[in-house]
Amino acid sequence: MKHDYELSQIVLVPMDWDREKYGLGNRYDVFDGQQRLVSLCLIFSALRESFRNEEGLEETITELSNMLKPPKVRKAEIVRIELHKRDNEILSLILNDDTSKLEMLHDLKMLTRANRRILENHKRFVSRIGELSVDERIKLLDFMVENVYMLVCIPESQAIARNLVTAQGKGMDNEPIDDFKGLLCFR
Repeated sequence: MKHDYELSQIVLVPMDWDREKYGLGNRYDVFDGQQRLVSLCLIFSALRESFRNEEGLEETITELSNMLKPPKVRKAEIVRIELHKRDNEILSLILNDDTSKLEMLHDLKMLTRANRRILENHKRFVSRIGELSVDERIKLLDFMVENVYMLVCIPESQAIARNLVTAQGKGMDNEPIDDFKGLLCFR
């Protein structure tokens, strides 16, 4: 029996969305949960890469590609998640399935810390997932699609989102870093 796995709550705030340019959909600012969303995208990307050399898994590769970069007809392309411009370089290459450019990066010191961490984590996921058999990778993908959940909260304003995120720590002693994070993120 498979058990569900809950990745906790993410808090999103609606942003402007150009329907003429992108079609149906919405755009959100991630107030809480960005690391979890990026990690999921990196895992799906590593799975996509791991199936590249396997016969008969072209549809699975397409499924994973569509999860990372939803297909649009007659509209501008979009990716599942974007970071701030200076920190989005590596994630953009990964989500757009342009990982061949990752191998050409020689001076990692020129990357922002966030880009370096994303690259390191992507390599780690590719390596670990590559150690699994094809059946194990398919089971992992099926488990993630069918049994991994996040509670998505979409308040109407940034003020409500801030209150939700800070209220999540109620009843627990905050570490000093938690207080600093709250100050830095919301003031």
